[in-house]
Amino acid sequence: MPTYAQAADVQARMVRIPTGAANTLTTENLDLLIEQIEGEIEMVLAGRDVFVPVTTPSWFISRLRSLACDGAAALAMKAVFPEVQGPGSSPAYAYFETRYRQGLIQLQRMTLPSSVVTAGATLDVTTYFTRNPDLPATYGENATGLFDVDKVL
Repeated sequence: MPTYAQAADVQARMVRIPTGAANTLTTENLDLLIEQIEGEIEMVLAGRDVFVPVTTPSWFISRLRSLACDGAAALAMKAVFPEVQGPGSSPAYAYFETRYRQGLIQLQRMTLPSSVVTAGATLDVTTYFTRNPDLPATYGENATGLFDVDKVL
């Protein structure tokens, strides 16, 4: 289920493209496109040490909703109208695709709100031996290496 945007939000951007059960582009299709786009947005945010999904502040959620709508509208319009409309014109999806790509770049470069940035939100990978460095490494009698160090040929 989409987190930031809903199918109705995307449909508002594509007023002239009908959606619904009787059309090629269904609400379920839009939900899948929104989830795909939101996944890309959350990858960018997670790369900036932000726990996702973002829940505050509300103005930032609104910005993420708008960005998700632009991306999903671009994918939907690309599916419905893949070619350009005439000589010298751009495809119907180009406007939303440009807005979406520019929005991702902004997310990568902008100063994020302090309420969403989590310093040190990275995962520290540990093993038993890194947590207990003073214990001897015993692997059992059946665990031998490829070459036995103690044996001389």
